[in-house]
Amino acid sequence: MESLTNAALTVALIMCFLVACSLFLPYSRNGRTKAQQIVKLIGLALFVVTCVSVGLLCITVCFP
Repeated sequence: MESLTNAALTVALIMCFLVACSLFLPYSRNGRTKAQQIVKLIGLALFVVTCVSVGLLCITVCFP
């Protein structure tokens, strides 16, 4: 139970870190779009993982 909560918090922190990185990426003409696409893909994947882990957390809390 606690490990699931810790995992969800860790994923949320990583997501916040990635969003911050995407905001402060160096805006070079060549690498900008590819770097932003990679960050968006990683952020999307982490968002899905976060939703799943929060869903699992709710299930374990509501249905012991």
